[in-house]
Amino acid sequence: MTQKIVIARRGYQAKRRPTEEELSEWRAETGLKLPDEYRRFLKVWNGGTLSPFVFSHQHPEAGQDEERLVLEVLLDWDEVKYESQLDDAPSIRSVPPLHLVIGEDPRDICLLLSLAPQTYGRIRTWYKNYDLIWGEPGNDRIGEVAEGFIPFIESLADGGPDFYHSFWSNPETAPDNPEMLRF
Repeated sequence: MTQKIVIARRGYQAKRRPTEEELSEWRAETGLKLPDEYRRFLKVWNGGTLSPFVFSHQHPEAGQDEERLVLEVLLDWDEVKYESQLDDAPSIRSVPPLHLVIGEDPRDICLLLSLAPQTYGRIRTWYKNYDLIWGEPGNDRIGEVAEGFIPFIESLADGGPDFYHSFWSNPETAPDNPEMLRF
């Protein structure tokens, strides 16, 4: 990585890291393969809050104030599995198929990791709408962010709407010893 990126764990995130056996079992159960760089990130960090935290995206529903988003948190593996609704039948699933919800913007815009063959490994955005089934009008569009997890991490920048993400600037929540992101 060319820039300094720091990471801190949030108190509500799982303290454990998924094991190689657990990730392999998930692959056997689902038939889905995680991109190597994301798999390494899970095994070393299993989610967290990064700084810098601003990224750009192209989404058909984005307003002018939403061209640059704030990465509030990268979810831990248990949250990824839950939020992605992989066990739900397509007739009730609101998350785009063959995508994992791996992070969130404070405005309910989700960061997705594509596991679909045509877009495998890409980082994308989805305007969270659990009230509609995926594919219905109002829940049928995905935005583009980066070609992969590492390019996404490397694209993170300073600035942006800090009032949406006070974790780093609030003395009560800012970590004492954030760690350099390496995996």
